[in-house]
Amino acid sequence: MLKAGTAARRRTLSWPEPQSPEALRKQIAVLLAGIGGRLASVNPQWIGHIKVMVTSGAEATYGSLTAATDRPQWAGALGHALTHAEMTVYAAIYSLTDAQVAQAVDSALADLRG
Repeated sequence: MLKAGTAARRRTLSWPEPQSPEALRKQIAVLLAGIGGRLASVNPQWIGHIKVMVTSGAEATYGSLTAATDRPQWAGALGHALTHAEMTVYAAIYSLTDAQVAQAVDSALADLRG
């Protein structure tokens, strides 16, 4: 059986100004690209799953990647601007270790915070 390295993180997000659904989607895309790029530096042909979901109440939106060469796939929608939300990041990448995947996720999250 092929082993997948995994990492999962959850963050509570808050902003002083409301973030539009489009702005949140851009932030998800930046995070996906950051994680994917870091994974590609370890294995340029990685295959697996990276999912970033942002939720507020009963609404949710998420973006995902399944390979190093993919563009983000999108599902769900947020109906209004948010000042608070929950974000869940999950990555499972074949042929990499848990430590390699965790480092990519944690590093990209740190860059997102600036």
